[in-house]
Amino acid sequence: MSFIPNEAEAPEPIISDGFFPPIDPAAFRTSVRIEDAITDDAMRHALVLAVTRANIDLEEYRNAQQLAGYSTLSQVPAAQVDGKSRLVFDYEEAVYSFAKATLLVQYEDTDTTVLADSATEVKGTASDDFRRRYFEAIRRIIGKPRATIELI
Repeated sequence: MSFIPNEAEAPEPIISDGFFPPIDPAAFRTSVRIEDAITDDAMRHALVLAVTRANIDLEEYRNAQQLAGYSTLSQVPAAQVDGKSRLVFDYEEAVYSFAKATLLVQYEDTDTTVLADSATEVKGTASDDFRRRYFEAIRRIIGKPRATIELI
């Protein structure tokens, strides 16, 4: 009898429409510190929702880039960081942030103690921060400023 746990199989990447890069659930789990209590299925569901949302928000951008002759996001001219397109990093940031916000809301504590209320408030603030990061990443991809301000 062996007491060494079997290595879990790496989850399959989430494949999108071919223009946007696949999303690696294992990289998501480690980079945004997803707790072990969150199942792979719940995490995958949040990532699929995030990919779907990002792809909808970037649909016009994708169409314009494909018309310009670029078949993938990584082919669109952009600065390279660590051998990877800045646009790919921004796409991953958008997807990771939306998925993390979704999981934070989904797994809020149900404890009714004052301590739990405080923790829920912190998680609510954190989910808002991750949503903001999502929108900032999307706007960086499409080349828009973080906010539009008009003088009245």
